Amino acid sequence: MVRPMHVRAVIVALVVSSATASSVARAEPVDASESARFRLFYEATGGSCPNAPAFLAAIRARTDRPRLAEPSDTATVIGVAIAEGEGGRVVGRLEIREPDGARQQRTVEGQACSDVAKALALIAALYLDPDATGTMEPEPEPGPSGPRSAPGPVHPESPAVPERPSPPAPPSSSIVLGAGAAGGVLGGIGPSIAPRAGGFVDAELVRAGRSWLRPAVRVQVDVATTEAAVAFGTQRYHLVAGAVRACPIQVPVVPVVRLMPCVGIGAGIHRGTSDGIPNARDQDKAWLAPSATAGLSWDVSPRLTLELEGGVVAPVQRTRFFLGPDITLFRTPAVTGSGGVAVRVRFL
Repeated sequence: MVRPMHVRAVIVALVVSSATASSVARAEPVDASESARFRLFYEATGGSCPNAPAFLAAIRARTDRPRLAEPSDTATVIGVAIAEGEGGRVVGRLEIREPDGARQQRTVEGQACSDVAKALALIAALYLDPDATGTMEPEPEPGPSGPRSAPGPVHPESPAVPERPSPPAPPSSSIVLGAGAAGGVLGGIGPSIAPRAGGFVDAELVRAGRSWLRPAVRVQVDVATTEAAVAFGTQRYHLVAGAVRACPIQVPVVPVVRLMPCVGIGAGIHRGTSDGIPNARDQDKAWLAPSATAGLSWDVSPRLTLELEGGVVAPVQRTRFFLGPDITLFRTPAVTGSGGVAVRVRFL
């Protein structure tokens, strides 16, 4: 990742590196049919921040070659998040994801959101089209002895915009934290399927260049309840359980959708109660159940993800709930199922 620098210095560096790369890598103009296609996810806070159409217009002001992708297109995904950081400075982050899973990230800081947005738009334009126009000249700044001349070329440790013919950078890793809420159904805690709801926190290891090798671990707490009528009353069943889930890989289906096979184990209290039944009794039993699930994860934006999953649960102990002397109301099955949806927010 490029270290945060003054906005004007970043722009000058991008223009110089882009001009050099274009002269070497582009001997002939690219046909319009070869134009890059991209999707844009944009999020910005602050009164001076441009909206998404204005950010897109800033990209198109520098190049008309890239085109927004259709829903069925394979395309580069550009995510932009701009927010106020420490000390009132504005921090802008740009993440570029290629269809093959490769990722590039850039960070720019400045005093004004509009300036940071312009710099990020220039980065995006030059990435999509190395021949894009990058003629934003820095304005002179007043100094003790009059206006200061424009700064010379800045040479960062790594090029701000990679040349497309260049080989990918060595893989780097980062841990991304998240939290969210989940809801769904669970079988096996009573005679009928039980609605369930809960919350979770998780962490995933993102490895550049290896989009499928993205291990994730989640800790979740769920509550489920169901009831059923009997001849003379009602039986109710409740489950309060915590679970740990591990997903060793995440296989890209399309650039923003991944398939996640996962395994986990849950533990908690399984409670059965009866109302209006002779010889009724309340019973609390231990719940311990490994699980195997498969899910789809859809990145709605760089921060927000929607998940859909289903799988099987195998309670270790087949608990029996009964009335005296020997009337069985319910017995936990050896294997049951689960399904649900979740909303996850990443902490970038």
